[in-house]
Amino acid sequence: MLERYGSNRFHPTFGSSLQSFIGGVIGSSTHANVYNEVLRVLTNYQAMVYQLFTANPNAFSLSELPYSIDSVNVSVTYDTVYCTMQVSNPASTATVTISPTSL
Repeated sequence: MLERYGSNRFHPTFGSSLQSFIGGVIGSSTHANVYNEVLRVLTNYQAMVYQLFTANPNAFSLSELPYSIDSVNVSVTYDTVYCTMQVSNPASTATVTISPTSL
């Protein structure tokens, strides 16, 4: 989420455009735009890890495999957008909250 979209020359579709929302107008489409961007990044990462895992399963532990994207929740409070996501793997479940201060 912190890597800027397109900044990795080996993975040009990786990274996030969330930083570009900072300072912008919060409108009726903001909720959907943030939700879709977070889901795109998580899905992209999950697919990449799966591809690497199938090529070399011994290189990963269970705690490194993003097994499922359980939820992506976006909330708008005045001029701030928060996003909480929950991702599970066979070993545990992690919940992460993104706010403008974390970007």
